[in-house]
Amino acid sequence: MITWPASSVEFLGHVENNQLKELYKNCSVFTFPSTVETFGNPLFEAMACGCPIVCSNAAAMPEIAGDAVVYVDPLVPNEISKAIARFLDDGALRTEFRKRAKKQSITYSWTETSRKTTEVLMRAGVHSKM
Repeated sequence: MITWPASSVEFLGHVENNQLKELYKNCSVFTFPSTVETFGNPLFEAMACGCPIVCSNAAAMPEIAGDAVVYVDPLVPNEISKAIARFLDDGALRTEFRKRAKKQSITYSWTETSRKTTEVLMRAGVHSKM
């Protein structure tokens, strides 16, 4: 198992939005090993800021992130640490996944979300009148 010194990790607690954006933009790797997400706003935020991402292969994450992240089993710590180490050791890999993350993030928009939600609600309304 790969280990890092405790000084390598800092728990910040609540962070204001403007500071959060800077943290995303400047991080070496964003890690999201969640097992239960319906959309994963932090994952999307990290992609929009161009983070290289290590992400859980569970729940909705593969549908959201596509090929923009390195997937890991969130229940296997050694797999997570090896993926993090790959990013930390390989600047070209980080650069490639920063580009992928930004590209994936632009596939989402509030306009498109609104349009799709309206379609679903209209179909549901039509079926409920029958």
